[in-house]
Amino acid sequence: MLDLRSPNLSRSAELYEIARAISPGGVHNGGRWDTPHPLYFTRAAGARLWDVDGNEYIDLHAGHGPAILGYNDPEVLEAVISALRDHGPHFGLGYPGEIELSRQMVELVPCAEMVGLCGGGGSDPCYHAIRLSRTFTGRKKIIRFEGSTHGWAEPLSISDGPSPDEAGPYEEPNRVAPPGALPEVIANTIVLPHNDPAVLERRLEREGHEVAAIIIEPVVQNLGCVPLLDGLPQLLRQFCDHYGIVLIYDEIQTGFRHDLGGMQKLHGVLPDLATFGKAMANGFILSAITGKREIMSLFQPTGQVRLSGTFNGHVLGVDAALKTVEILRRGEGATHRKLFRFGKMATDQIDEAIARLHVKARVQGFGSVFALYFTDQPVRNYRDLMPLRFGKLGALRERYRKYALAHGIYMSRHPGGRCFLSAAHTEDDVARIVDVTVRFLTEHRDELR
Repeated sequence: MLDLRSPNLSRSAELYEIARAISPGGVHNGGRWDTPHPLYFTRAAGARLWDVDGNEYIDLHAGHGPAILGYNDPEVLEAVISALRDHGPHFGLGYPGEIELSRQMVELVPCAEMVGLCGGGGSDPCYHAIRLSRTFTGRKKIIRFEGSTHGWAEPLSISDGPSPDEAGPYEEPNRVAPPGALPEVIANTIVLPHNDPAVLERRLEREGHEVAAIIIEPVVQNLGCVPLLDGLPQLLRQFCDHYGIVLIYDEIQTGFRHDLGGMQKLHGVLPDLATFGKAMANGFILSAITGKREIMSLFQPTGQVRLSGTFNGHVLGVDAALKTVEILRRGEGATHRKLFRFGKMATDQIDEAIARLHVKARVQGFGSVFALYFTDQPVRNYRDLMPLRFGKLGALRERYRKYALAHGIYMSRHPGGRCFLSAAHTEDDVARIVDVTVRFLTEHRDELR
């Protein structure tokens, strides 16, 4: 087995020594940090990554999810090159492409009566959704769910990954805030466990008329891959209607990846607001907030809520998104069918191996996203995931990730073990991923009994 400190990663080690003196941890996103040092990459194409030492990996990271078509898709790349040549990279003014993209989103996304394009990451539209909800309802409190993250903003990152010592009671988790969070922000953020309708109902009976918004990932990919319980989306809609609460679907990760209409289309549930990003531009910089006209109209200039950002509706991101949508619409959803088929292939074959080996492991997946957990019990919420993140099982998860890396498969350090497939993967790639995973389970079955 390859040792991460072996010479074939020597250039990454050298770069880390330079980088850590000038950037925190030598990286510009905490999720890129690794032990004993981060890896640095020079190229991505299709379903492959190449690091600075020339090592090639089958990719399960997808740039944190955007690469639905695969990295550097040639058609998307050509659309961006054309935009760069014909329009330039940026002018920060109205652009016909943004009108066409917004028109298509209104056509495709069930809740989208109006669209606001943002500058890139998912944090912006998610925080915009909270401000709109508070303005629309005149209320302060929001409900979010333990273990999810909706970006860097204070209320949206509270309790996104607490330790067992921090978490507190199951039904009323502690509000574990990031450093620097204001007490009043913490006080107005209610944290609840995922997939427990009874707990949600009891809390709403106490405070429902004070709540401006409920924000939720319709597949909880920050926990790896945790679908919502059957009937829960419909129940959320009923609760929000009863108490006058704005229902926000955070589709930053699920939107475009599972369906062009998002999970709301697959659930058959209409949220009041929804946020999109990541896969909508296949790696180029763009995100969006969509929703009901009466709420979206509160944005300036028709309302008083600011929708601002130097790179909102960025020309290159807009043209990348238009091309991505065009590709995803071909063949009446052929790309999404392929992604679901490959995801099922991976999860079914890993499940078969788990049953054959009689090990305590399970794989959960939805479409092109899956996660391997070292437990034989369903993972439904953060409390189910927590023992798998820390201690012996957390260490075993890390060994699996390093084992995959040593065998030419790159997985991120994501705490839920989330893995992404793309349209650029092949059946041989999936077979290789399954083979390496089964080998690891076989070699460690005594620890998983």
